[in-house]
Amino acid sequence: MTLKSNKKSRGFTLVESLVSIVILSMLGVMAHSSHSLALNSTDKMRVKSLAILVAQNRAAELKILAHHKTRINLGQSEVEQGGHVWLIDTSIEKSTGSLTRLNLDIALKVAPTKAVHSSKIYLATGLIR
Repeated sequence: MTLKSNKKSRGFTLVESLVSIVILSMLGVMAHSSHSLALNSTDKMRVKSLAILVAQNRAAELKILAHHKTRINLGQSEVEQGGHVWLIDTSIEKSTGSLTRLNLDIALKVAPTKAVHSSKIYLATGLIR
């Protein structure tokens, strides 16, 4: 004697449940990696923006010194801005007549060999030593 059931089975099988867990896990890993990438690029852009501000401040300082006909010292200097210590390397790139093109390399003190930003400015030649 066999019993026949007229009820349709309800619910998910074990295989269906496992497949859905794997798919959801893969989606979670992809979302996490894209979020991590976005955070890293945001941090890099923040540091780059701060380096640009440091370069602009140094360029303004040099222009003020030139305006007051004060001699400008070349070489490395340190400044703290935006929660970081920055190294500013001011060097002569090219001198032509009465103008000198200066190069400003801005780097973090924790990684001094890698410039985060470089700027160029022009100043009167007679004020640079």
